[in-house]
Amino acid sequence: MSNHDILRQTLVQLRAPISDQDTLVQLLSTALKVLGIYYEPNDSTGVESPNLKMLLRYIPEYQTLLLESVAPHWEEYLRESENLNLITDYFVPPAGKRGPPNRVARMEPILSAYSTVTNHISTQLSIEILATLNGESTPSEVFRYLFDNTDYSSVDATQRWADFLKYMFSIPGKASNAAGSRDIVIPKELETGTFFTATCSSWNHLVQHTSCNLCNENQQEAVSVFLSKLVSMGCFPLQPPLLPSDPSFWKTSPSAVAAGSGLRPDASTPKRVSAESSPRETKFRKAFTCAMSLLPVSQQHTIVASLLSHVNSSLMYPNTSRPLSLEGDDISRSIIKEGSLVLLENLGNLDSVSNRRGDEESHSAKEMDHLLHIWPVTSALLDKQFSEGIARVLVCWASQSASPRSALESLLNRALELWSNQDHIRHSTLQRHRAVTCLFLNTILYIKLLPPKDVNQPPKQASDVVLRRLATNSAFISAVGVYIEHPEPSVRRCGMLTAELVAEIVGSKLQFPGWEDEGDGQEWGRRMRNLLQARDVDATIIPPQPSTSSHTSEATQGDHKVDAPSLSENVAPHQPHGRITIRENDSDSDDSLEGYASSTHSSSRAPSPVSQNNAANARGGRPSNSAPTIDEINADPTLLNPLRKKIQKPVYLLDLGRLLKVDKDGNEQSESIQVALDAAASLIRKKAGWGLELEENAVDLTHSLIGLQNNYELEEFDHRVLEALTALVVCSPRKAALCIIEHFFTPSYSTSQRFTMLNALALGARELAGLPTPQISRPKSAFPSKLLPPSLHRRYYTTADESDAGAQIRGLVENISKRAINSGLEKAEDSVPEIVRERQLTVRLNQGGRAGGIVELQNSSKGQPGPPTSKSVNTFNEIAAEYFILPLVAKFWDYLQDTLSREERSIRMSRNGEGGFRAAGTAMILSPLVLSHFINTMSIMVHASRHSPAFLSILAPKVLELAITLGTRKMISDPQLPTAPAGSASDEDSRRSASTLSASLELAIVILDASIALDTGKTLALEHGSLVSGTTIWARKVFETLDAGLQLQGMGGEEEARLRGASAGLLLKLEEISSKWSQAMLIPF
Repeated sequence: MSNHDILRQTLVQLRAPISDQDTLVQLLSTALKVLGIYYEPNDSTGVESPNLKMLLRYIPEYQTLLLESVAPHWEEYLRESENLNLITDYFVPPAGKRGPPNRVARMEPILSAYSTVTNHISTQLSIEILATLNGESTPSEVFRYLFDNTDYSSVDATQRWADFLKYMFSIPGKASNAAGSRDIVIPKELETGTFFTATCSSWNHLVQHTSCNLCNENQQEAVSVFLSKLVSMGCFPLQPPLLPSDPSFWKTSPSAVAAGSGLRPDASTPKRVSAESSPRETKFRKAFTCAMSLLPVSQQHTIVASLLSHVNSSLMYPNTSRPLSLEGDDISRSIIKEGSLVLLENLGNLDSVSNRRGDEESHSAKEMDHLLHIWPVTSALLDKQFSEGIARVLVCWASQSASPRSALESLLNRALELWSNQDHIRHSTLQRHRAVTCLFLNTILYIKLLPPKDVNQPPKQASDVVLRRLATNSAFISAVGVYIEHPEPSVRRCGMLTAELVAEIVGSKLQFPGWEDEGDGQEWGRRMRNLLQARDVDATIIPPQPSTSSHTSEATQGDHKVDAPSLSENVAPHQPHGRITIRENDSDSDDSLEGYASSTHSSSRAPSPVSQNNAANARGGRPSNSAPTIDEINADPTLLNPLRKKIQKPVYLLDLGRLLKVDKDGNEQSESIQVALDAAASLIRKKAGWGLELEENAVDLTHSLIGLQNNYELEEFDHRVLEALTALVVCSPRKAALCIIEHFFTPSYSTSQRFTMLNALALGARELAGLPTPQISRPKSAFPSKLLPPSLHRRYYTTADESDAGAQIRGLVENISKRAINSGLEKAEDSVPEIVRERQLTVRLNQGGRAGGIVELQNSSKGQPGPPTSKSVNTFNEIAAEYFILPLVAKFWDYLQDTLSREERSIRMSRNGEGGFRAAGTAMILSPLVLSHFINTMSIMVHASRHSPAFLSILAPKVLELAITLGTRKMISDPQLPTAPAGSASDEDSRRSASTLSASLELAIVILDASIALDTGKTLALEHGSLVSGTTIWARKVFETLDAGLQLQGMGGEEEARLRGASAGLLLKLEEISSKWSQAMLIPF
């Protein structure tokens, strides 16, 4: 069989459901060997060696299949068995002896992985693969492979390089988007700042340590495209980065402001910039300027402006945060000179002509066509704001060019243009005036001291021509007059000082009075005169002071190989928070945690129930010299019967359904259900959004879960079933919710099962709406000394020990109704001046009892729900009416009509002596126990859907009508049943009947509160006035009955307080609506 046949057959088998993990491991290993990713020198299977065409054909298809079909089902199990490398090696082939023997088999999967994984970032595994790609493969390695590979033409290599850069630069953004929509943790190496800092280091490494040929147009274009991407992604910021994690190209440049340390004598890094460039820095400058010359002018401006900004941020006086301006001491001049050398090493000479002349010997004719013309870019940047320190740096840079006279004359003409501009003189700030004047005067000084072109000519005569031409320049003379007429004294001093110095240079006498005074720019003029006594370029660079701690940036040490975890290593199983833990064998272990060494001959331990070899086989890799203990046997009963195969956790939803429906008896069925329930919730949530698997199996799983009964007394059975049903409601609401509602009104379900259905609907609705689900604390015992130990207490503590089986749901409803009632009370209190004044006095009194105390008042009516507990594709507002509330209401009305008509017919038949049906039994839906929980569930769903588009017009009136009906009628009537004495079971039923009334009142409160919050009750009052009127009559009757002291059947204790509060709160809500809309209602109150 040929390689192509093997690979095609493996693809077909991987697309189909896989029976077990061993089969999957065999398929993945076979394809890795055929593709040449796994190298076995002694392999005698006779497979052919892979070629480029075969890798290009199959690698993308295998990678896509693994991410879309295999990894979602098998990732967790491969992690547990430490076989996850069988998937990750398709993206990042291993290094070493097991790795591919040639570069093609290693680099092609990596190049393909960038495009495949960036388009399938949906799980933590995708992020881990990207982190490993970022650490194991470098742009330098990809560049060498593409442009040194004879299998690729120049066009193909350039195209693949562009695609590689596109996908690589998209990694941080796509990873952040995936983390924002899913529960994914982004490693540090993929964070934006860290990633792009390492990428900048990669560019430097590419041009310094590879065989990058500057004469090759394709390679020039490739390097330039890389640099253009860095500019586009903000790696050349116009302001120095504030945080160490912010990306900046200049942090990694070998000759630039490396970590901001090369320009200050007190810097921590001993590296200094010198006039003598090393071969490495020379090659960097050539590649950098060559790449810049191919960029658009706008990007060239960005790069030069970013470098000037970073140099300016480093012009600080030692041991202070004061920026350098006109300081003339040796240290300050040394810092200025260092800044000019930074520009020289990165951008070359300032003048375009000298750029060519000065580099003729080191550049070929073809390279000369790509030399950077830096002067037009720098000249344009002078129109923007700059400091006096940068002005000194620019003049010093120009004086060190290959042709300093030409560079300084160009700078002088540009400075004169800026200084003499009429709009600049009249409208610029004082800081701008002083910076331009500093640039102008320093350029004049440097020209004055330039050596002559002819060695026999005196220096003074060489510069007289330029300076005398300046002194007689009409623009200069006119500008001096405008400066003198300026109303600001400090600005006038800029023009006066310049005129005096120029006159002094050409031998004329001009002196303005008042330079010894203070306050109007005289001090600045004296500092400028002192600065012009010498040139910064003549200063000696002072070496930095050694620091006690040195921090060398990892990015400057070479390529950007970040320490990412290798996916071929042993990685711990996936944790809920998504972090990866690498297992390491640490020799420095704590001896106190290790047991005593013992001899097998002197051990007093009882014989093992099974042999050591069998135990090792049963445990899947236990050491052959250790037998299972009693605790291990209790945890895994299969150790007693090694021939019995242990039930594996389900991988597909179809497997989960089979485990729930297993038709066997005894321990095997118990174990099957236990394994299924343990994995059900997590497996269902993991399948959400992956194809149609969940939609196809949602109804079947829902039917199986609601029909389960705890026949084997499994631990946390009800809790596991509820978690699974809730997961189905959240992940597939359109199928699971309707299925639960349909089965809820069918017979043959117990009270516990009906409660689980309602709880799943309520909790799922809150999760879809993004509302938190607080855990209801279990009641404390009055006699803690009578409790079992904590572990046994949690084991035997069941829902029957709580005050009610629906404690969590009832607690949520009570919190919602209390919040709604309190909002009305606070609004009412705000309208009474006496209450507002008393509240303010109370707050002031509380603050006066403690010094400087601040009391924060929480307004419950304005309190927003907590942060969403989960993220769901389906929002509850979109599907609440169609798939939750209206189907539940409609099914209830149908069931109520059928039940009441059958009960009435049965009672009539029994009076005639014919016997008949009698509605009895707590498992019935209309029993007070189930009915009160049904109403509470409806309250939670209505509260979660208050922002639904159909709430005001459809949901509110429909559910309010249901609440009135359930609160005014007794659902089960049987006149033949005698009245039970207090304390009997029937008395408990009557108490449940009182709870039904309380639940109905709270449901009405939730509806009215939402209507008031949305439109002040307008829609409900004007379009359903009779319904509001009926609610008022009902609430007033209940309140008057309770206020008169009459005891309803089953009242007392907490239930009585709850009933009284609900009736009063409902009246407040109705009063709030009637006070605003009673005159417009068709039916008055």
